[in-house]
Amino acid sequence: MGLFDLFKKKEADATPSAEVRALIAQLGSGDARQKTAACHALAKIGPPAQAAVPALMDLLHDDDGDLCNAAAAAMSSIERRLA
Repeated sequence: MGLFDLFKKKEADATPSAEVRALIAQLGSGDARQKTAACHALAKIGPPAQAAVPALMDLLHDDDGDLCNAAAAAMSSIERRLA
């Protein structure tokens, strides 16, 4: 089982809070700074932000390297606290 499989399994059980839903919406904005800020906020939330993993995974392929790093860090923070 790989890292992404771990996220896929656990995200099915997640019911996101209003804050997490708002941050997920922010991840879809056109502004890289807003997306990066949302990544940092999701990283601080940790496991309750599991529902954001699919959107974070999409950002791993963004042209903005800082945004990719922020998304990866958020995913790492969510997973690390789950372990």
